[in-house]
Amino acid sequence: VIVSVIVAVILLAVLLVGWGVVFWMMRRKTKTLNELNQSLDQRVMEQTRTLQESNQRLKELATVKDEFVAKVSHELRTPLTSIKEGMSLLLDAALGPISPEQQDFLKTMDQDIDRLTELINNLLDLSKIEAGRMRLHRQRLDLGQLVNSLLQSFQPLIGRRTVRAEVSAEPLVFADTHRIRQVLANLLSNALKFTPVDGGTIVFRLDRTDHNVRLSVQDNGPGITPEDVPKLFQKFSQVGPRDGLTPRGTGLGLAVCKELTELHGGQISVVSEVGRGTTFTMFLPAYSDAFALSESFRELKETAAPDDGNAVGLVAIDASVYLAEPDVASDPRQALEQAAEEVRRSVHRGDIVLPIEPKWVIVLAHIDRSGCEAMMTRLRGSLRHGDATPFGAAVH
Repeated sequence: VIVSVIVAVILLAVLLVGWGVVFWMMRRKTKTLNELNQSLDQRVMEQTRTLQESNQRLKELATVKDEFVAKVSHELRTPLTSIKEGMSLLLDAALGPISPEQQDFLKTMDQDIDRLTELINNLLDLSKIEAGRMRLHRQRLDLGQLVNSLLQSFQPLIGRRTVRAEVSAEPLVFADTHRIRQVLANLLSNALKFTPVDGGTIVFRLDRTDHNVRLSVQDNGPGITPEDVPKLFQKFSQVGPRDGLTPRGTGLGLAVCKELTELHGGQISVVSEVGRGTTFTMFLPAYSDAFALSESFRELKETAAPDDGNAVGLVAIDASVYLAEPDVASDPRQALEQAAEEVRRSVHRGDIVLPIEPKWVIVLAHIDRSGCEAMMTRLRGSLRHGDATPFGAAVH
């Protein structure tokens, strides 16, 4: 019995010592892990701080770059305008007769001036878009009319090529006329560069999808290789053979087209096959009064200064008196557009004026309640039917 007790005591002692050793080792291990975790946390914090500082520095450098590009591009515009005007005078022989050889040389210089001007304008546009400073002036736009106007202005460059527009649905969009014309002019210029003069065909097609207007520009030029297609919308990317015979651009035009299209909430894509031509397709949201109003309100909210509390004021003008004028019954929409144009001449630059059927002209602006009252007072005094026109206002 005594031996059994002694053995049990010894086993218990060994067990307690073993548990003590295990407990001590676990504490030591836990302490080591805590120290390691603290060290790792410290290193993560240091790395995070370093990354944040690097990101901030990159943002500052990007801002400096954008400002530099915008400044230099802007400063280059003025002398280029003077050079262009002087070149035009020389080409027109306004400063004296010139020989045929001199005229050919001056025409080459004039084309180089146009190319440099295009490069500067594209650089300015890209810097504005990337900096978030590109402001669109959107309105109800008939893409069919815009395409016809564009083709008419490009007629001297079209030559013997066949260029036509096919419209299968009402192509109304809510867009900045100047910027969309810029996109279409670029697409047409590219098509003309790569489409043969004899037998060349370029087709503009306009139709509707569910909520978009689809516009495609198709040519029967040499086409683009599959490996070059993904590069088309990259900045400073030039595709095609470098044989000195194929026309080459600045590598910025299509990048600007993509940015401007997406700025409108649209998309642009390209499909091409070597030897069979290229098709660029652009989708833009179709126009509706509700879409125009909501988009305009969103844009103003996003650009409102924080000091103003992001306030957007809305002034609603009942244009019934304008619609009651003689000869309006045949085209009430045109009368509403004319009323909106009269309102535009009476508001500040940057305010958005929208004609909303059946009888409303809406003004959206960065103003508070007192600003709305001041605007209504100004409009009553400046509009043709101001005294007989009902007004309403709201601030969000």
